[in-house]
Amino acid sequence: MGDPGSVLQDDVHWLMARTARSLGVVEEAAIAHLGITLREYVILAEVAATPGRSQLAVARAAAVDKSLMVTAVDRLEAGGLLERTPDPNDRRVRALQLTPKGRRTMTQAARAVQQTQDRLMETLEPEQRAVFRAALLTLADNGPQAGFDTTPCV
Repeated sequence: MGDPGSVLQDDVHWLMARTARSLGVVEEAAIAHLGITLREYVILAEVAATPGRSQLAVARAAAVDKSLMVTAVDRLEAGGLLERTPDPNDRRVRALQLTPKGRRTMTQAARAVQQTQDRLMETLEPEQRAVFRAALLTLADNGPQAGFDTTPCV
């Protein structure tokens, strides 16, 4: 069977998971001073990208489980970062909007996350960075056609 370490060195899933886990830990630490988690940052970023979407639509786009989404949105709202407004067409639906404090926090978090990712990418040569990003984008865009759900779970 051989050395199990060598099998894992060729296992794309293991390598990607290991990289994502390591990056997530560092990103989480980079935004901790803002009082938000990485999951909450992703939610803020999704709301910033398309304000006024329903909580369910943001949960789907951010790949956050509905039960985790409720807790996260409650925390973000309590912290003054998000507000839920009733949908005029359906009173059961709540649209999410960033508050001014939420926009500032999201901007600071995005900068911290980008700096963290830049530090990781600096370990690659410039041409490797371009190839790596292009390959990730290709895999993410084509995964569904290959039968894979490429939505990240946070």
